Amino acid sequence: MAWKPTSVGLAIELSVALCGLQLATSASVLAQGRKEAQGLVANYEKPVNFVAPGPSFHAGSALKGKTIYAIVSGESADFVQQFMKGLTDGAQVLGANVNIQDSTYDSTKAAELIDKAVAGGAAVIVTQSVDSNAVAASLGAAKKANIPVVEATSRDAGAAPSDLKKIGVSAIASFCYTCAGQQMAQYAVASSQAPVHALIYNVPGVVVSANMVKGFSDELKRLCPECSVTVVDAPAADWESSLATLTTSNLQTHPEINTLVPVFDAMVGLIEPVLASSGLNKVSIVTYNATKPALQLLAKKELVTGDVGGSPYWLGWATIDQAARLATATAPVDDVKVPHRLFDATNIQSIDLGKPQQSWYADVDLKNEYSKLWQAQ
Repeated sequence: MAWKPTSVGLAIELSVALCGLQLATSASVLAQGRKEAQGLVANYEKPVNFVAPGPSFHAGSALKGKTIYAIVSGESADFVQQFMKGLTDGAQVLGANVNIQDSTYDSTKAAELIDKAVAGGAAVIVTQSVDSNAVAASLGAAKKANIPVVEATSRDAGAAPSDLKKIGVSAIASFCYTCAGQQMAQYAVASSQAPVHALIYNVPGVVVSANMVKGFSDELKRLCPECSVTVVDAPAADWESSLATLTTSNLQTHPEINTLVPVFDAMVGLIEPVLASSGLNKVSIVTYNATKPALQLLAKKELVTGDVGGSPYWLGWATIDQAARLATATAPVDDVKVPHRLFDATNIQSIDLGKPQQSWYADVDLKNEYSKLWQAQ
C-alpha cells in the first residue's frame, strides 16, 4: 500500500522547509550587509586628505598680538594635549597668543574661566568639551562684550544651531561623532563572520557619547537585522572603580556578546587586564579616538581589532581657522572637515607610533594648508 502523507507529516515537512528558507535568507542578509560594510570600511582605512573647509580669506593682523582664551576639559589627557598644541601652533602663524585654562569638566569652574576671559579682553574664546547651556550666563557676557566663542568637541560637526547662537556661541569646531559611531558599526560587521552582538558603553554627561551610541546602534541594525546591541552607562568618574566589573558582569549575563565598544579608547586600558585574568578574552574591541595605548594593543593583536580616530592636533588648527574667520568678520564654516581614519590590521603595521600623532592620519602640512587659506604666506 502506497504511503500517503498525513497532515502532521506535511506540517513537519513545511516547518523544516520554512526553517531552511529562513536560515538561507538570514545568511544572505548577513552576507549582503557584510559586503556593504566592507566597501564602506575600505574608504576610511586609507590615509586621509586635506579638504579646505571653506573659502580662503585675508586674516591679516586681526589676531596679531591678541589673546585667544581656551577653556579645555582635562588637559592632562593626550587628546586634549594634542588639541592644545594644534591651537598654539595655528595661533602662532597668525601672531596670536593662546591662554589655556582647564575646567576639569566642572561647569561652575568653566563659567568662572569664561568670565575671566571676558574681563581679560579675549579676542576669541574657545571652549572644549564644555556644556554651553551650563555656562549660558557667562557666554551671554562674552556676547555682550562682542567676543566670539568657538565651541569644540561638544557636539557633531556642523553650523552652530540657533539656540546656541542665542546664548553666545558663534561657531562649532568638532568631529562628526555620529559618523564615528556608524563607522565603528560598519567595521564590526565587516570584520565578523557571525552576527555582531555588541556591548557599547555610554558615558553620561558627555553629549557626544550619546551621538556615538545612537550612530552605532542604528547602523548596526541597518546592516545586520540579526545583530544586537546592549547599552550600559559608564560615567567617567566611575571608570577606575567599576568599569572592569561592569564589563565582566555583562559578559557573564549576556554570553552571546562578542564585541565590546568603548566609545572612548581610554577605557580600554581598564577593561583589557580583567578580560585576560577572567578568561573572557574571546571578544574583540572596536573603539574610538585612536590614542597610542589602544593602537599599541591593536598592533600586538591583543583584543583591539579596530580603532576609529580623528586628529585632535588637526582639530586645533581647524578651531583657529574658525577663530580667525570670526575675528575678521568672515562667516564661519559649517563643517571644519577634520576627517576620521580607521586603524585596523590592514594598516596598523605601516603606522610608526613613535612619530607625532598627526602623521598617523596623513602626510599633510597643516601649516602650509591653513596659511594658504588665511593668505598668510
